[in-house]
Parts: sequence; structure tokens; C-alpha cells
Amino acid sequence: NRTNEVFTPTAVGLKTYDFRIYNRWGQEIFSTSDPNIGWDGTFKSGNQANSGAYSWRIFAKGQNDRLISKTGVVVLMR
Repeated sequence: NRTNEVFTPTAVGLKTYDFRIYNRWGQEIFSTSDPNIGWDGTFKSGNQANSGAYSWRIFAKGQNDRLISKTGVVVLMR
């Protein structure tokens, strides 16, 4: 059973979008400006990331030009 294979935050009605994933050492391992693209648990051209906790951050601009900054943690389990 394959569930939740891609981590994609919900992003509706944004003018700009910047989504990034970081490992435990703070190194960026994924980034996208396309809200339709999520993180599939890989880094560096398809290498599988290790199981564990990864931090994420979103910087965006809403339709009213309000800046949005959200952070969190996602746990990768293999």
C-alpha cells in the first residue's frame, strides 16, 4: 500500500510560492516555486533521503500582497 508518497502543502490563490525542505543539518535538499510539485523523499537527482524528520518552510505572497511564512516538520518513513 502506497500512501502519502509526495508531501505537497495546500497552496490556493497565491501570487508567489517558495517551498523548501531541509535536513537535520539545515542543508536544503528540495525546493520548488510550483505549488503543484511536492517532495517525494528524494534529493540530488533522485537519491532516496534517509528516514527521519525534515523541516520545511514556505514563503508566499497572497492575492492581497500579504507575505506568508510557514514552517513545520515532516517525518519521512520508509
